[in-house]
Amino acid sequence: MRLGRICALLALLAAPAVASATDARPAKPEMKFKPTPYGLGNQVFDFPTGLRIVMQSDRSHPVVTTWMIVNHGTKDDPEGKEETAHFVEHTWFRSKHGTLPEIMNLIQDIGTRFNATTRNDWTDFRTVASSEYLPLLLRLESLRLTEPYAGVTEEEIDVEREVIRNE
Repeated sequence: MRLGRICALLALLAAPAVASATDARPAKPEMKFKPTPYGLGNQVFDFPTGLRIVMQSDRSHPVVTTWMIVNHGTKDDPEGKEETAHFVEHTWFRSKHGTLPEIMNLIQDIGTRFNATTRNDWTDFRTVASSEYLPLLLRLESLRLTEPYAGVTEEEIDVEREVIRNE
């Protein structure tokens, strides 16, 4: 019986400490996320030919990106001429325009990050460079649309065919 009284006494002594500990808890913080407004200032230009240009501005870093998406991919290749879209993607980098070096050399020389991809429904070309090169990148996009094979030799075509066969 003595043990029972000791336990009861300890329980009574501990009760105020537990109550005061729960009262001393800090208030819960408000759990609502309030992001600051952010916009890219999109501008969209649609042309009668189907060309759409989307421009976005984010001046937080001194870089620019051009990304061309062509709505043709491997599903559009003519029967018996499979890999045509992929071939067009590769051949662009071999083209030469006027006094400009070969496109592949030019984009490497200015320190870009670039890649291109051919998918079932589309082909895309992506280039990221210092913002000082925006006029040049826009000129290259224009040339890709108007003269994609300028200056490409038969030998270069044969090399690209082999590259595609090995991919």
